[in-house]
Amino acid sequence: MAENDTFGLDEPVKSLKAAMAGIDHDMELVIVEKGGHNVWTDDLRRRMHAGMDERTAAGHADK
Repeated sequence: MAENDTFGLDEPVKSLKAAMAGIDHDMELVIVEKGGHNVWTDDLRRRMHAGMDERTAAGHADK
C-alpha cells in the first residue's frame, strides 16, 4: 500500500494497522512512501510469496 494511494485506500489501511498494533497476529502491512495505487515490484512479489510459502509450510509442518 502506498501512502499516496490514488483511490485513498491508504487511510483505511493505516487505521487497520493502528487497530492491529495491540493484537497478537502474524499480519504484516507494508505502507510504502510512493507508488500511487500500483506498488507492485518484483521485490515486493518475492517478499509476499516467500512469506506466504513460509506460513503455509509452518501450518503443515505437523501433518
